[in-house]
Amino acid sequence: MAEYDLLVLNGLVVTHDKTAELDIAVKDGKIAKLLPRGELEGVEADKVIDAQEGMVMVSYFCLSGESLTHINSSPVV
Repeated sequence: MAEYDLLVLNGLVVTHDKTAELDIAVKDGKIAKLLPRGELEGVEADKVIDAQEGMVMVSYFCLSGESLTHINSSPVV
């Protein structure tokens, strides 16, 4: 069994107070880790999303463990 349910890697993560190149690990529907890009390399997950050249919007509620929402959309140019 994988360590996490979901990894979101290589994206530009936008939170309520900062924007940074971070990787996200999700376990049981909650953000378990929010680490600098590359620090989750080699970690196993049921699903991996490569967010290269994309922005990942993380809400306050996600960071506080309340909920996680994933929105699929095409990039805006």
